[in-house]
Amino acid sequence: MISRNHTVWRRTERLCRCAGLACAAALAWAALASAARAQEALKFSAPLAINRVSVRCGNPVMAAGRDGVAFAVWDGYDGRGARHVWFAQRAASGQWSEEIALSAAVSGDNCEPSLAVDPKGYPHVVWRARIDGVGQIYYTRRKGDDEPVDEAEILRWSIPNRLDRVEGLNCESARLAFDGEGRPHALWQAGLGSRYAIYAAWAPFKGRWRDFCLSGAGEGAAYCFLPQLVRGGPDILAVWVEADFEGLGLRLRAARAPQTARDAWTPAELASLAGLPADRLPTLLSDVGGRVWALWSDLNGGVFERIVLHTNGDGRLAPRTLIADDRPHAVNRVPAAGPGDPDGFVLCWVIESDGARRIVARSLSPEAAGAGPSVIISDPRDPFVAAPCMAPVPGGAHVAWVSEFASGGDGSVFYSRLVR
Repeated sequence: MISRNHTVWRRTERLCRCAGLACAAALAWAALASAARAQEALKFSAPLAINRVSVRCGNPVMAAGRDGVAFAVWDGYDGRGARHVWFAQRAASGQWSEEIALSAAVSGDNCEPSLAVDPKGYPHVVWRARIDGVGQIYYTRRKGDDEPVDEAEILRWSIPNRLDRVEGLNCESARLAFDGEGRPHALWQAGLGSRYAIYAAWAPFKGRWRDFCLSGAGEGAAYCFLPQLVRGGPDILAVWVEADFEGLGLRLRAARAPQTARDAWTPAELASLAGLPADRLPTLLSDVGGRVWALWSDLNGGVFERIVLHTNGDGRLAPRTLIADDRPHAVNRVPAAGPGDPDGFVLCWVIESDGARRIVARSLSPEAAGAGPSVIISDPRDPFVAAPCMAPVPGGAHVAWVSEFASGGDGSVFYSRLVR
């Protein structure tokens, strides 16, 4: 009996060892495949202007819907000189709709939109409306096909709803995101002079918003700015920069969104923010695994290098140079980024050399050291491009940016799609 058990154990040990080797080989092969994919040059479709009515456009934002649909919002002027927030939709066939003015019912100067898509695939938008010199935050959403429509609504878009409630404060830099339960969250900065606080609002119940002051309110408060919302797993995290005027220092603050209607925002200590250089104004994003990443600029020898900061499994930081352009006069602007597939990121940014700017893209494997070559996706003849944004989808990405080349200085919104 002992001999038989010993034989069975030895056979099991050999099988486990073989299985372990096979598993290790599979992991190694996956890492090599990921690095190989990252080292491939990206291929993008030819740039296409998607604005037909609006002119002098800026601040484009993109988001991906369902079944190949994509959405874009931006601010721009109509033929009467009024600035509005515009929306256009790309069908799965690749055809773009004519843009509509979402802010037509709001007087004032409408700009700085933010866009998010709910779990059903419908777009939601927030923006700033500057009325009598004071910024206000407005929100609208695309209603579902089964919802009733008001006569005053435009193409199933809800009547714009003002989210900020403190009169007299100048609001700006609105952001929008959805949590794991499909509830919308908005974030913005508001204040006067050198005193700005961070405010948030969310809708635990459909159509009913609650607002909070997260930081920087009250006498002697610090200057809070650069609010960002990022999805970390099922949670929504608010992150902003706080300036201490007495100590002349900058630090990053974070708060976690409420989970129930009775909860409030709670301060969050994120391992991925520890040691992050607030003075570099980082851009935050999350990968398909829910990890929070950060991108920021590091001045080194006259060239801005892109650094990515992420947490390892044990929570320690692993900073790594992401982009380092070898041209001595190149300047890389803050990039747009997102998970183009489960194995890596796609990034785009602006380089500037000899007075000309270009939109450049590159792939990156976060786990491996591989990074693909940079490719120019804007028209090489166009020296005036800015504000790239990206909507990642599995295996691809949608990119938009602003150009002043094709429209004689009127500021067109251009679109390109990752085709590989």
